[in-house]
Amino acid sequence: MEIETIIKDKDRRVPVSKVLEDKEEVDKKYYLSEKAINGINIVMQIHIFFLSQAEPHVKNYSDMVKILIDQNSELKKQHQWRLREKDMKIEIKNSELKTKEMELKNKDKELELMKEIHTHDLKVKNCEMEVLRLKLQITE
Repeated sequence: MEIETIIKDKDRRVPVSKVLEDKEEVDKKYYLSEKAINGINIVMQIHIFFLSQAEPHVKNYSDMVKILIDQNSELKKQHQWRLREKDMKIEIKNSELKTKEMELKNKDKELELMKEIHTHDLKVKNCEMEVLRLKLQITE
């Protein structure tokens, strides 16, 4: 059986009044005290005050929240840009390393070819010397 998270049929929906308990029945410790609510309001006013120093058009908490969200999204964009920049630098370094690796492979191949040529030259010289030795034997 699959659980349906959003009930689209209005007849199957449960009204909020049936789910919530009466305020008198709920233990008082689940509610914020007046002191806590006042503290929250004071903190909000402090935030509004300090933000209004930087942003003079801020008049209420919702304006402040919008500005903070905008600043946060701008910071995220800057962070994403820096990450992309770092990724590009890493890609460039990787391509440079691959180029150097190819150069080293090419140098290794050149060295191998030079060794083969040298070995071939030695064989040729040995053959020439053998030919000379044989000629000397024939002439004697």
